[in-house]
Amino acid sequence: MTNKIQVETEINTNELFIDRTSDANNSIDMSNTVPVKGYQGLYEIDLAGNVTSFKRKKPKILKACYDRKGYQYLKLWKNGLKKTFKVHNLQMLSRNSNFKDNISNGLEIDHWDGIRDNNNINNLSMISGEENRKRSSQFVTNSTFSNVYWNQTLNEFTGQFQYNKVFYKLGPFDTEIEAYHSIIAKKEELKGNHI
Repeated sequence: MTNKIQVETEINTNELFIDRTSDANNSIDMSNTVPVKGYQGLYEIDLAGNVTSFKRKKPKILKACYDRKGYQYLKLWKNGLKKTFKVHNLQMLSRNSNFKDNISNGLEIDHWDGIRDNNNINNLSMISGEENRKRSSQFVTNSTFSNVYWNQTLNEFTGQFQYNKVFYKLGPFDTEIEAYHSIIAKKEELKGNHI
């Protein structure tokens, strides 16, 4: 049985197709790092979605947290005020000059591979809400086990759950029973560490 925590996801950009010619996606800055819009000089974001803080003498890559739906978020500080951002929003806000217009026109950010914490710019695109819901339905099937998901594009199962306000993503697995058993084992391990 495979039992590993998926820390980061690599994507093969040769297999990706994001329509960069559409009005919503044609103005994306593909530089290696760019300043976070509204936080220039304080934070930068790279192509993979890692945010670096330059608020102290030594730059520091910030560790993202997970919300209950599995999206990564960060809290950024400016002038003594804290604001929370989802990382995929920061990525598009900082790289897509049409981001605010796209959001105003009802477009949403799509994670191409269906993995909500893969904030690589090559994995994100702006699409309609209807199209986003249609695409997201291909990634999650009704598993007989709770917290077990099937990614149709990658042909693999994952286990996802939240424990003590921390989001855990396990996998990939070949079968849903493997994913389910890994969730049980990880929860038992976590409970054992807190007793």
